Amino acid sequence: SITKDNIVENNHIYETMKIMHDGGAIYVLGDQIGSSVRGNHVHDNNGSPGGIYLDEGTGFMQVYNNLIYKIRDRNRPVKHHNAWPTCTIYNNISFMAPGSGRTDMEQNAINQIAQNAGLQPQYKYLLKK
Repeated sequence: SITKDNIVENNHIYETMKIMHDGGAIYVLGDQIGSSVRGNHVHDNNGSPGGIYLDEGTGFMQVYNNLIYKIRDRNRPVKHHNAWPTCTIYNNISFMAPGSGRTDMEQNAINQIAQNAGLQPQYKYLLKK
């Protein structure tokens, strides 16, 4: 693979996979030298697993600081399907639904990721009102 140095960052992705069911809100395939998936806010996805999907042969990918909840396969917010051990997955926050029982530090991390994800302020006017 010649894919390298890709960054999937600060996206707000929800209500995907309404018809097809084998995939995720973010799908990666193949070696991704120097690439990362970080700071994304992913929720309410029906596909399996529904969150972040590193499919067969994915390698050299870093997946970190993502917020993932209310997905079909809540036990696998980041699916590592026959991907290489060169992928690093850490510091992602996942739960079935927002709720209580979190420390202030955990809640602050959740709020920060959700706040930073989505359109940058200068482009928010593009959203339907």
